[in-house]
Amino acid sequence: MLKIVTVEEMRAIEKSAMSKNNIAEYELVETAGSGLFRHFSKEVCPDKNKRLLVLAGPGNNGADALVFARHAFLAGYPVTVANFFEIGKESPAGRKALERLEAAGASILLAPEPQKLTFEEDVVIDGLFGIGVDRLIERRYRDLIERVNHAGKFVFSIDIPSGINGHTGLVSGVAIKADWTAAIGYLKVGNLLNDALDYSGAIKVVDIGLTDDTKGKKRRLANYEDIIPILSNRKHRSHKYNYGDILVIGGSPGMMGAMQLAGIAALRSGAGVVRVAIKEKDKAYWNQLYPELIYVFYEQPKDLDETIKKADFCIFGVG
Repeated sequence: MLKIVTVEEMRAIEKSAMSKNNIAEYELVETAGSGLFRHFSKEVCPDKNKRLLVLAGPGNNGADALVFARHAFLAGYPVTVANFFEIGKESPAGRKALERLEAAGASILLAPEPQKLTFEEDVVIDGLFGIGVDRLIERRYRDLIERVNHAGKFVFSIDIPSGINGHTGLVSGVAIKADWTAAIGYLKVGNLLNDALDYSGAIKVVDIGLTDDTKGKKRRLANYEDIIPILSNRKHRSHKYNYGDILVIGGSPGMMGAMQLAGIAALRSGAGVVRVAIKEKDKAYWNQLYPELIYVFYEQPKDLDETIKKADFCIFGVG
């Protein structure tokens, strides 16, 4: 299962890594940027003839992008970098990443106006903003993001699509629509909530060797491969009562379908018996479309006492 962390937890993890390994922030940025490039060149775009436009924003997400750009350039990719650092205000890590990129000889456009970017390249590397975005994107970057979205190019986002709030997954006014998002170290809460999934494309985690020694909540994202091993095999000599008795209570006129769907979902999940409780007065609204479900009609809640005692689980309040 994939670990999920908050923005605050991720910052604590990075701070701990720098402290334990006695390294400067730039070393962590270098590790992230080089790891992102290895992932990109192996999993996303192994074709070195593809032209890359790297958008590097003013923070450490932009510094990661500059390191990525240097590795891509040295590996033989045609690289153009649009650097949106505020000269003199960049972080020490960002300044060093830029100096090393300049020394490598890559083509760098310093703070270009969005309309001057032609987007002739094949792939856009989105390193404008990371998980720290917590306010509306300002006008200059909003125009740039809109141009990226209208360019129709393949977009690879670093950590999270620029403009997606790392805490909530909500769009901060405007956000880049990525085709591929490479989450650094761990999935962040904002990678998975609200608008994020509609803007992220494929989401993959790039392991850069970080260790989570925080005492935050243990959140996990389970996938198909995680679930299958914990499902027990059914014996040949068994019957429906060996596999759980579920009671579904809910529904109101016009919303009976919710109970039917919940009941069918329970059966498909492996339940042996699924009973659906319906008020006598609502019988007329009920369509018995699923013979696999057992229907229980009642007048008063106490009429369900015995049925509730039989149930191993109760699904309450659907519809």
